[in-house]
Amino acid sequence: MNLTGTNTYTGPTTVSGGRLAINGSITSNVTVGAGGNLGGTGTITGTVNNNGIVAPGNSIGTLNVSGSYTQAAGSTYQVETNSAGQADRINVSGAPGTATLNGGTVTLTAATGVYASAPGPPRPTRPPSAASSTRASPVPAAISPPSSAPWRPTPRRRARPP
Repeated sequence: MNLTGTNTYTGPTTVSGGRLAINGSITSNVTVGAGGNLGGTGTITGTVNNNGIVAPGNSIGTLNVSGSYTQAAGSTYQVETNSAGQADRINVSGAPGTATLNGGTVTLTAATGVYASAPGPPRPTRPPSAASSTRASPVPAAISPPSSAPWRPTPRRRARPP
């Protein structure tokens, strides 16, 4: 079901099965049952108690709650994200303006696209030195010669003829 515009009905709202998309506004306490799904990009003035699934937006979007949000153990908060860095969210404001997480699961669905990878930790490097070019074999990056004394190869001793 898709609710648009300003809805003026009174009383609590229960989503026991299927999806309710709030794409307008309601003034009602909302309970999402174990088989229910709440979403949309509108505003709910009241409390939202999630015992099922809350999936903000109609694709990616923000569901506004002016009141409080509680996520119960066993419930799911579904977030969709895209390669532009956008993601679903719940904006909880007003009085009391609290979000309480009593457990549950967060699931993430990534939309098709090219995602930039995050930079990894810096790789160790050895400091440049004039002596490094005289080495016979490379020194692993994790091992550096002491900076106070340049590395010099040990001279080979020639065997004396008998």
